[in-house]
Amino acid sequence: MLDAHHHLIFPDRIRYPDLEAAMPEINRSFAPADLEPQLRAAGVDGTILVQAANDSTETALLLQVAARTPWVRGVVGWVPLDSPRATEAALDELAALPDSSGLVGIRYLIHREPDPAWLSAPARLDALRVLAERGLAYELLALVKGHLENALTIVEQVPGLTLVLDHLAGPYVRGKRWQPWADTVAELARRSRCVVKYSGLDPIDGSVEEYRPYVEHLFAHFGPARMLWASNWPASRLGGAYELLVADSLRLLPELTPAERAGVFGDNARRTYGLETAPP
Repeated sequence: MLDAHHHLIFPDRIRYPDLEAAMPEINRSFAPADLEPQLRAAGVDGTILVQAANDSTETALLLQVAARTPWVRGVVGWVPLDSPRATEAALDELAALPDSSGLVGIRYLIHREPDPAWLSAPARLDALRVLAERGLAYELLALVKGHLENALTIVEQVPGLTLVLDHLAGPYVRGKRWQPWADTVAELARRSRCVVKYSGLDPIDGSVEEYRPYVEHLFAHFGPARMLWASNWPASRLGGAYELLVADSLRLLPELTPAERAGVFGDNARRTYGLETAPP
């Protein structure tokens, strides 16, 4: 199994505005040693480490961690997307680092920008084209109304980019809001280079059952070949038991063949990020 999305937190070296404001419980150290025994207990042998701050220093740190942590198979980091020139310069700086080979994708916390359509402006689309040219995936985090709609522009204007939709593409489950999320993801699923992470399952009143229709809708449109299981630990469950995240993901999983299940739980992520095949 491969976990396609988790975080490590280093508050002594990096500032995390999102954690300070919304998740102070996990604005503390989460190092590889905190996660490794939980991975073993859950039968997970590899992970993708994802940025949690719009900070180039954090990305460099995550690449260092990945280089010395065998089960971290790749890093989704951060670079500025203000212009293609800024993006190219930042990627060149990362490439010059001794541990740069672990970079497999880029994510930008766009909710830090006041305009929900910030990402689909022409300069940002040009910056995303740079990522496509360099073979890097882009991960879209949709937390605010209007964020997911950026994906429609991106898949039309930057067709060569692998676009990863984080956390079920950001449905507002607690508000029981179905539209426009449902129609938007159905449209995005028509683009073969768009995939979605099967993650972000945070219990509502102690149960994840309210996520079931959203999960089923995504599997129906994207199919098991473009769904990537991920924990989002420690943001999901605020650092609670990792095995519960795995158990809830299995509970909501539709009926799949063994090959399809292997895809959701690792092979799809390896293909998306250009990683080696699963170990025997």
